Amino acid sequence: MNFRNWIRGGIVLAVLLASGVVVAVPNTVRYQARLADSAGVPLNGTYDLSFDLFDQQVGGTSFWTFALVDHPIVNGVLDIELGPVDSTDVNGDRWLEIRIDGADLTPRQRLFSVPYSLR
Repeated sequence: MNFRNWIRGGIVLAVLLASGVVVAVPNTVRYQARLADSAGVPLNGTYDLSFDLFDQQVGGTSFWTFALVDHPIVNGVLDIELGPVDSTDVNGDRWLEIRIDGADLTPRQRLFSVPYSLR
């Protein structure tokens, strides 16, 4: 391979890498869960759901809330997109509190970041 081909290959690689910067990361967070009653039977029906973000595991004040009214749950499967979420809302330690029909599910769940990948 001669020098010009190396240069062309480098330019193509640089363009491909730079094009990834143009694609925006979504401002939603996907959340999936299996919901069951105290006997372990999967929930079925419609439920009022509320999701709150906190900067501590116990106590504190919610700084972000997302709510769904009469959301259908089938065979205990919950699969939703929470958002929009501002990037400043998810910087640092964040804990998700979930309420179903007004009852808090405890403990709060810590959120972890994962790399975003292009399809």
